Amino acid sequence: MDQTTRLYAPWKASWYEFSRAQIHGYDINCISSLGPTRFVTGADEKLLRVFDQPKPIAQLLSNLCDIQQEVQAIDAMPETASIPVLSLSNKAVTTSAEEEDESVSNTESIANLSHPPLEDHLSRHTLWPETEKLYGHGYEISTLATSHHEPYLIATACRASSTDHAVIRLYETVSWRQLKPPLTHHSLTVLRMSFSPDDKYLLSVGRDRQFAVFERYDEDGQPNFRLHSVVAKGHTRIIWDGKWAPVGAGRIIATASRDKSVKIWCLEDEKNEWNCTATLKFDEPVTAVDFYGQVMNDSLFLAIGLEGGDLFVYRAKVGQVEEWNLLERVDSRFTPDKTVTEISWRSNQRIGKESPETLEFAVASEDASVRLYEVDI
Repeated sequence: MDQTTRLYAPWKASWYEFSRAQIHGYDINCISSLGPTRFVTGADEKLLRVFDQPKPIAQLLSNLCDIQQEVQAIDAMPETASIPVLSLSNKAVTTSAEEEDESVSNTESIANLSHPPLEDHLSRHTLWPETEKLYGHGYEISTLATSHHEPYLIATACRASSTDHAVIRLYETVSWRQLKPPLTHHSLTVLRMSFSPDDKYLLSVGRDRQFAVFERYDEDGQPNFRLHSVVAKGHTRIIWDGKWAPVGAGRIIATASRDKSVKIWCLEDEKNEWNCTATLKFDEPVTAVDFYGQVMNDSLFLAIGLEGGDLFVYRAKVGQVEEWNLLERVDSRFTPDKTVTEISWRSNQRIGKESPETLEFAVASEDASVRLYEVDI
């Protein structure tokens, strides 16, 4: 809500801000990655903006954080970005040997820093160039999701009080066209969307207390989605979040609701119906959930966040998703002070180890913090 987008990365024993990629004029509501060097955001301005990583930031992350990228990819990146007067767009700045301005000189020096950028650098010289704007919605963007595999797809929704505006719009990232027609089903604001790990399905949940699953199909070489199944009364109150389990466990989703419950749903292929196999009850509304992205030790791991800031991690054996056991309740001294708004597990844990002993997840909260947790599994 301070109208910035920030990039953090680990250096030595802690995490630091390495780039203030977007400094905007509207509150930013949602963000998602499009691969390792591009992201898209939605704000209170009815459109999406896409940003590409500049060369100095890639070099700095390589030097200090050992985050490596292909040399050819780095060479093709823009030098830096600037915001023209009376504009909200970060414009790429390119130079030749004959003309080099002060901003590029300062930005190039960032690549050679021996420490994370300081506030003066962050506020002036670490912007990411904006490469695309995506239009279509009539109201403020409420949520967005991106597919997991190239060529990427972007799904987005806006605040809505009627069926006409509670649509999901899809964009492909090759020519940046909108895929038509938009996906319809919800009657109120869509609050969260999630692509299945194999990108075959798209899950949406919303204020109308129901969730919908859309199935991918290809027509004339172009991908698109159509309605696959609906659970009209999945919860008795608003559904705040919904996420997919790893494909290796089957078609399983978890939904989180204001009715103080998390429900686990499994797809019956023969009937194309979702059956609720487990319900986890809590003392407060549940505002965020997320599955760890792969089956580990023949188990699924589900992190859950509540309206008051409490955090839980549950575990279930593959094939026995009707039985969920509490693995960890985070000590209240270390949980957020306000509502948990989003949870995300860190992927590719402990590269080189097939059976890591710990997993990590990040938690965003209305208390203006992002907290990182490590769980012993």
